[in-house]
Amino acid sequence: MNIKITPSFLQGKIEIPSSKSEAHRLCIGAALAEGTSYIENITLSNDIETTMHILSAWGATFSCIEKKNNGKYIYKIQGGLSTKKEVVEVDCMESGSTLRFCIPLGLFLNKEMKYDRQGHLAQRPIYPYVDCLKKAIFLEEEKTLLVKGSIVPSVYTLPGNSSSQFFTGLFMVCPLLDGNSIINIIPPLESSSYLAVTKQCLSLFGISISKENTYTYKIEGNQTYKNGKFRISGDDSQATFWIAAASLYGDISIQGLSKNSLQGDAVFQKFISQMNGKLYWNQEELCIKETLLTAYNFDVSDCPDLFPVLAVVCALSKGKSIIKGVSRVRLKECDRVHAMTVELSKIGAKIKENAEEVIIEGVSSFSGGVVSSWNDHRIAMALAVASCRCKKELLIEQAECVNKSYPLFWKDFQKLGGYIKKV
Repeated sequence: MNIKITPSFLQGKIEIPSSKSEAHRLCIGAALAEGTSYIENITLSNDIETTMHILSAWGATFSCIEKKNNGKYIYKIQGGLSTKKEVVEVDCMESGSTLRFCIPLGLFLNKEMKYDRQGHLAQRPIYPYVDCLKKAIFLEEEKTLLVKGSIVPSVYTLPGNSSSQFFTGLFMVCPLLDGNSIINIIPPLESSSYLAVTKQCLSLFGISISKENTYTYKIEGNQTYKNGKFRISGDDSQATFWIAAASLYGDISIQGLSKNSLQGDAVFQKFISQMNGKLYWNQEELCIKETLLTAYNFDVSDCPDLFPVLAVVCALSKGKSIIKGVSRVRLKECDRVHAMTVELSKIGAKIKENAEEVIIEGVSSFSGGVVSSWNDHRIAMALAVASCRCKKELLIEQAECVNKSYPLFWKDFQKLGGYIKKV
């Protein structure tokens, strides 16, 4: 599906989807807990449904008991995962979080798992697990990954600049093992905020992870996940698109975010403030108004998902901006550094990339035209933000890819006054 956008001023109130990061973690925790749990405020997306399907294949039951008018769901989860002797085959679709969270859990439960991987997921690295899970064997084919063996209490050492998802996978499973484990991080540590989110979510289930120092975590074994009632907070990652759109050409109030969020992408609010943006809290709403943004230098090593939308903002700011720490941005659903460089250049941006940084000289507006999403949800949404400052219509190819994380994105875009047409 292609979307043609007529440039327009975006204004109004928007309720942000719930956190995808928290949803993955809470669904896994509820599935590991014996008994019944309830999770409120779930926003369904392709990635979250993928995690639910795999957990269901392992024995958990997910039942929707209520759908709110705002598109949020309440789920009842019957926990208690079971081991199986036969090879279990599941489809991770394009969800890197699902695959990396489930590999240690699959070893704990089934000993032998076959993971199907769609799109770019087959090219995304898993070497930290291959290197540290000594009791496991990894057999890769073009789109499948066979993992067999076991996971035992041990000292696990992983590179801190690969992905926090590998640490989260171990954090969730090591407490269940019959013995204590140590997680060592080879510096530098990137995306550390996601580890804080993991620890916070696990604590809700009564699971304790001890941080010995910046690069060492101790995990006691023989812990038990406790069932309960949980509520997912708003997604700071998805809020960035509306913060950016309002800063460039709009007046938007965002509902559902937390002032004290541990999510790493909440730093985008600080980024916009550093660029002379106008944003403030009005009770529980984050309000953003259009302003002339000025260039600034950023490091996205701890928040790589911010790169696409930050590139758009920098490209429409006064002066020269430099975005550093982009190496892991290339290892997402696509090479997002190259994708944004190519697509923004098509519509008049002055942007250059190299291995470690992107240099952007701001322009006052974009031309409009035809751009590709590269079938990447964050590229598509970032380009939608770019449309606000285009002189002519902007057509985005493969715009349905937003379903991976934010299925209601185009509906919300229209709710704020955006003019779109499916072509």
